[in-house]
Amino acid sequence: MRQGYLSPAKYPDIAGCASGSSSAANSGDLRKTRTGKWCGWPFDGNDFGSCDALEDACSPGWHICGRNGAPKDLTDRILLGDCLSSSEANGTDFLAALSPIDPTSATCCPASNPTSFACPTDSVFEASACGLADPAIFDFAAPVTCGADAVQTPSCSNFGGWSGAVPVGGTGSCGTAGTGFGDWGGILCCKDPAHTGN
Repeated sequence: MRQGYLSPAKYPDIAGCASGSSSAANSGDLRKTRTGKWCGWPFDGNDFGSCDALEDACSPGWHICGRNGAPKDLTDRILLGDCLSSSEANGTDFLAALSPIDPTSATCCPASNPTSFACPTDSVFEASACGLADPAIFDFAAPVTCGADAVQTPSCSNFGGWSGAVPVGGTGSCGTAGTGFGDWGGILCCKDPAHTGN
């Protein structure tokens, strides 16, 4: 069930799916392999519980966007303007499993035009040292985020063809961002290439 990017006609290959995880279950790792256990918090009042793997919130035939590090897994499915739209995201935030911020780089950004991005799990660093000023979310290798509270990085813009700074969010680094539910709504689910369902 979609909780963000609600129109299958407009967004046939991407959806926002409400989800949350117990830190005891998976430490919020956005790339943990699905277990097959149904989970998530749909906005219609049905509570399927926390996710052992956040990807379990995606329907069969769908996967968490960016799972394999490819930015075009996301950018081929949604325009940057729609990603940043609070109304299209139904007033909340949805996370992808990759980060445009590289804390090991002198610029905090990956090399030019990479085809694969990491999802670091332990990356609290001083972003101001490489030109990423406030807000504090830049002190983490935060995940790419679409929705109401996404914050655009001022310099990490070489991301899968999006012509603009890449939005990030969540509650920590990409590998630990999924531990809460209060500051984000869920994950971005992308349709598998051969799948035909909504």
